[in-house]
Amino acid sequence: MTVHMHSTVMRFIDTLGSAAQKRRYFDEVVGHGKLFGSWGSEPAVSLSRTLLMETVVRRDGSGYVIDGIKHFCTMALGASRYMVWCALDGGTDMAKSLQLALVPADASGIATDGKWDTLGMRATFSPSVSFAGVRVPEDGMLGDPGAALRVGIIESFALGYAAVYLGIAESALAFAMDDAKTRVVKPENMAVAMDPTVQRHVGELTAHLDAAALVVVDSAARWDGASLVERGPLANRAKYLAGEVGLQVTSKAIQVVGGRGAYRDYPVERAFRDLRTCTLMPPTVDRMLEALGKSALGLDAAMFNVSGPGQS
Repeated sequence: MTVHMHSTVMRFIDTLGSAAQKRRYFDEVVGHGKLFGSWGSEPAVSLSRTLLMETVVRRDGSGYVIDGIKHFCTMALGASRYMVWCALDGGTDMAKSLQLALVPADASGIATDGKWDTLGMRATFSPSVSFAGVRVPEDGMLGDPGAALRVGIIESFALGYAAVYLGIAESALAFAMDDAKTRVVKPENMAVAMDPTVQRHVGELTAHLDAAALVVVDSAARWDGASLVERGPLANRAKYLAGEVGLQVTSKAIQVVGGRGAYRDYPVERAFRDLRTCTLMPPTVDRMLEALGKSALGLDAAMFNVSGPGQS
């Protein structure tokens, strides 16, 4: 997840950044091994419904100042810079005021509550982070206001999530299959894999994973040639199917392993917890299905509703 987030930030820099910004930030990564995070979620705003930022960035002298609170801040204390999603001057029309700011991790005024005690994704650290008068230089602003919504990169978050879901599910099933082939039970004195019920479970999960993988691969193959309008449905169908299949596979993989699958010594229980937490990332299942339905009906199928005047 963190590699995918970092890579997506690099795509934003490559598309929206100036030549000087690319030289500077890409050198930090290639030459010095730095990681970049992306912080968009906020406690009071549901990205599953409308893309709206309450974190404000305002010009102040020769630079800018950021104030606000971000939620689920992945890689907090672990990355070099964070791409913070802000509303320029507190605007509510994101098509005109959404501003991406590349904030150094050691900037004064950044504080975290340090809380990250969750069902899954325990290997990361994604607490809430507050910004109080955080200063960012002129070259920390990435692209013009609203530009981030017009380049077809925000949709790639969902496509990458789909690949992560598949990877988690595939690893869980691989472990369950290996366990079934090597664990011998009594009184039959034969491997669990010889049980027809286990064979049916594995057959079902393998078929579903193969189908989801085909959709993800197809969406990825068509991505570069797709228009901005087409990328939303491509990402939504991939994330939806990978998420639903992933949840089924990780849950039933525990069933195949049996009671010992609930032990933390066994990776299937972590796969189940991580997958269940991962799928909470926007867009949600309901939002994806709504957008897919709109696309099929020839209606506006943008991945996110963009907040504008009179909207919330």
